[in-house]
Amino acid sequence: MKNGTKAENEKRTSSPSGGAEKIRIDREKRTHNAYYLRVSKGYKAAKFFALALFVGYLIVMMCMYRSSITYDNLMYLIRDFETDVDVSSQGFENVNYSESEKMSFAVYKDRLALATGTEFTLYNTTGSVELEYDHSMENPKIETGEKYALVYDIGGTSYSIYNTIARVSTKRTDFAIQGADISESGALAMITRSKENRYVVSLYDDSFRELLRVYKDKYVTDVGMSADGKKYALVSCNVSGSDFITEVVSGSVYSDASASFEVPGLLPLSVDFFDCGDFVAVCDGAAVFVNAEGELKTKYDFSDMRLTSAYVEGDRLLLTGSGNIVGSASVAIVLDKDGAVIDRFTYDGKITSGVLSENFVFCLAGEEIIKRGADGAMTVERCPAYVKTIVPCFDNVALCSGTTVTMGFEPEKNDPLTGAAAEDTAEDTEKDTAEAEETLDVEMDVLD
Repeated sequence: MKNGTKAENEKRTSSPSGGAEKIRIDREKRTHNAYYLRVSKGYKAAKFFALALFVGYLIVMMCMYRSSITYDNLMYLIRDFETDVDVSSQGFENVNYSESEKMSFAVYKDRLALATGTEFTLYNTTGSVELEYDHSMENPKIETGEKYALVYDIGGTSYSIYNTIARVSTKRTDFAIQGADISESGALAMITRSKENRYVVSLYDDSFRELLRVYKDKYVTDVGMSADGKKYALVSCNVSGSDFITEVVSGSVYSDASASFEVPGLLPLSVDFFDCGDFVAVCDGAAVFVNAEGELKTKYDFSDMRLTSAYVEGDRLLLTGSGNIVGSASVAIVLDKDGAVIDRFTYDGKITSGVLSENFVFCLAGEEIIKRGADGAMTVERCPAYVKTIVPCFDNVALCSGTTVTMGFEPEKNDPLTGAAAEDTAEDTEKDTAEAEETLDVEMDVLD
């Protein structure tokens, strides 16, 4: 600070207490720049004018179009809004709910989605309810994508679409729903009965606008959408004499043109797209692999195995089924997108279902849950006997029972990077803490 005047200095030293004393220093009043003052007043006037114009616009629109301001329109506007909360990679804890006769489970945006006959609920990893809506469905089923969660009533006529903060759409179809699928982008496909034909497959974009209808006189068993929502595939069957004939149809949702071929002697069960754009139709005795253009690539035969589950993840397909005629032994087979065997193993027991995560294969076999890694290492743990279904999450598996959810494996056992790496991390943390305490002690000594 610059030295003050002599009078000011004398005033500072004349304090009775001998200490410092606050004094008032007169400074020259700053002059304002006329140009910037005029510009700031202009911006201020423009701000209030824009605010008044906006309020007036809202009033006029609410008066003229108040009949168009509905709850459904509001939900449509917020369909792309999402909540962003911290989740635990350890899996789900303390997730409890009331048991229901019909229950469907899925993982949606690292949350557990549960649909019963009366409601749809989203739980976070701590077990807290993040979203809850009532509905009435006889046989609810959940399909999830990266953008939305779809809940529909098999055999009923209602379906709803959710994100993490709201039910963004709920509708009813004219005829009973037989199946549905939703893509990662939010586009969806719906199989319903039809008045003109036996079945109709309706295809919608991610804004829920209908783009295409595919009518079929054959029995349609399943439909699949590509990850980007631009392509579809459906499987149907007909009976010729005493044999089933499977038809595989695929095409673009923006075109009426489609590709199709038939496979005799097979009953179609499901169809799913791989991440690469190819897809697979799983039948009762074979898996039919098809490229993105709708052409048959190869067929993997498993007619000697009674299929119990099929699951697609990324560019892999998992098949589980009985390994002998009495069903006392089971087989699990992992195939790539071209139908080549990646892994195959047998288990002395009945595998009822299987799922894939990024690094592991999980299978449910009665009161045991099986985990098998890419290196062939297999771990078996006990699990509750009343598990309804299993869903993969955080490279682990969630065991969904009638009233609660538990994780199949302990996090330290499931994580391929734990063990020595975890011990090193703990040692590093202790070392850093000790160094920080030592540094703090030195700083305190210096201050003293």
